[in-house]
Amino acid sequence: MLCAAALLFASNHWLVATGGSDWLTPPTLLLVCLYPIGICAAFALIVLGLRTRASYPVAILTSRLLTFVGRISYSMYLYHVGVGYFLLTRLPRGPGLWLGLHPHVYALAQLGPVIAVSYLAYRAVELPSLRWVERFSLRAREPKYSTSS
Repeated sequence: MLCAAALLFASNHWLVATGGSDWLTPPTLLLVCLYPIGICAAFALIVLGLRTRASYPVAILTSRLLTFVGRISYSMYLYHVGVGYFLLTRLPRGPGLWLGLHPHVYALAQLGPVIAVSYLAYRAVELPSLRWVERFSLRAREPKYSTSS
């Protein structure tokens, strides 16, 4: 598991160290080819480690914080760009440019609003949808006619 995390961080460090600003604009052809392989290998190792470990829970992975983030993660994926763009466009030009040039600070600055919007979307859209699907699927499994006479 630690090797997978190290591979993930090493791939990202390699991207930044070679002058890449983000994964969409890699600076070299070698990085274009190998960066996705490194990231996929890291996540494959993480999944393999989780699937083949002993059947006891890993404390950090079952913590309340990470299970909460896991629940709202799809909403975070959907809304993080929109919330970040909204924040950057509402700031005065100077602080907005500074924040845009410092991605780590920008990520931390938008984390709170992204979590808030994602939680609201989870409660207002995802949970009702999941309940509806569950009711629908339970009805689909019920026998339509009785076999007893």
